[in-house]
Amino acid sequence: MVDIGGGTTGLAVLNDGVVTEIYDEPTGGIHLTLVIAGNYHIPVSEAEKLKTDFSRHREMLPVVKAVMEKMATIVMKHIDRQATEAIYLCGGTSCFTDIETVFENVTGIRTVKTAYPLLVTPAGIAVNCKV
Repeated sequence: MVDIGGGTTGLAVLNDGVVTEIYDEPTGGIHLTLVIAGNYHIPVSEAEKLKTDFSRHREMLPVVKAVMEKMATIVMKHIDRQATEAIYLCGGTSCFTDIETVFENVTGIRTVKTAYPLLVTPAGIAVNCKV
């Protein structure tokens, strides 16, 4: 489970339904916002609004793709590629259109965006339900 929040990317590694490792790295949605602000020469507050405008995601994907790839690379350094069946994304930043495709392309692992990404955290899901 990967929780891509505002300031961090959190990761809960499960083995046979048991959380075996938890990591938190300082790269999150704010980094996408900063890249958008710089690219469009707009204030950060305006870039944050733009980031949440789903109708503009296709246009912005090339702008933020490198940050998403960095997030996927962060996940890769903490998991066993051979033993990982799927990556599940949650958190506000995972609402960005096609982020799961970027993760899948970088990791080579099937990546699924949860149905309600704003309402879950990786540790909570891992502890309270079977994936």
